[in-house]
Amino acid sequence: MVKQVQAKKFNPQELIDEQIAQINRAIDEIDKRMKPYEALAAKKQQLVAARRALLGTGSRLTGNAGHRLTLDDLVAFIGENPGASPGQMAEHFGVTQGTVSSHLYRNKDRFVRNNGSYWVRDPEAGINTSADVEKEDDE
Repeated sequence: MVKQVQAKKFNPQELIDEQIAQINRAIDEIDKRMKPYEALAAKKQQLVAARRALLGTGSRLTGNAGHRLTLDDLVAFIGENPGASPGQMAEHFGVTQGTVSSHLYRNKDRFVRNNGSYWVRDPEAGINTSADVEKEDDE
């Protein structure tokens, strides 16, 4: 008499549980390796907060720059600083470059971009496309 061996039925939840267990082990290992640096990271946060307090910028609790960037802010700054980069704008306003870039992208009809620099679109002044800005730079 031959004994039939029944194949184990595939259970996707077991696969997921196994992967989660592997991820948890990796996270635990990273936590162990980072433990000696926790005090250093806390000291860095304390120093950054002290610098913000001395400079009078940002929230001492959240690290937020304490200033909400508006489209009007960007238009005024770029109008006064034609050809400014998102990094320069972020530094000026005390916000992240991502915040500036998202404003620029959402309002791309208001600005002309050329080689990573921005100008306020002003058809009356002849600034409507990047070609208009190139002409100004060449002169």
